[in-house]
Amino acid sequence: MMSAPMKHLSVAEITAKLAEIAEKEAAHNARDFDAELRKVMVEGGDIDALENAQLEAEKQARRLRVHRSALEADLPIARKREAEILIKEKHDEHVALRPEAAKSAARVLDAWNKLMTALDEWETYREKSGKISEEIYGLCDDQDVDLPEMGKFISKSIHALAPKAHGDLADRLNSSIGETLNVGRYVRGYHVDG
Repeated sequence: MMSAPMKHLSVAEITAKLAEIAEKEAAHNARDFDAELRKVMVEGGDIDALENAQLEAEKQARRLRVHRSALEADLPIARKREAEILIKEKHDEHVALRPEAAKSAARVLDAWNKLMTALDEWETYREKSGKISEEIYGLCDDQDVDLPEMGKFISKSIHALAPKAHGDLADRLNSSIGETLNVGRYVRGYHVDG
């Protein structure tokens, strides 16, 4: 009888073979060889044929034990082999994401610069509107003229962004550098932009 090499079996194949062996070993262990021999002696029959069958069953049981032992020894190796393959695939996937992530980081920086420029511009308009309103307030008061609808510019829509900027935006910006993964140990982030 020839045996197929086990070194290329997958974890699933090894696990399935171990389950199959466990069933066969349980069936073998459930046999009562002495009771079988006693029955043939009492009822009559070919004792030599029974003993040969029992010896063959013992030989098969030994093979199963050795096979199980070999499979159990190979299982961690197969798990490691499969893990290495998966790790390489996931690493390749991670590497493939890096250029687009770097572009995305650059777009965030560009958007941030545009936002800061727009906020500076907005603040300039607010300051100018406030100064104009202050200048005319005194004149309106001195001349007993109603102050037209004026004042420093405000914006409900920009104000509505403040909680997001304080919470979500700040958290997301902060997590861009300081985030680590806790996967049983701490794994630092990978810098996409130097």
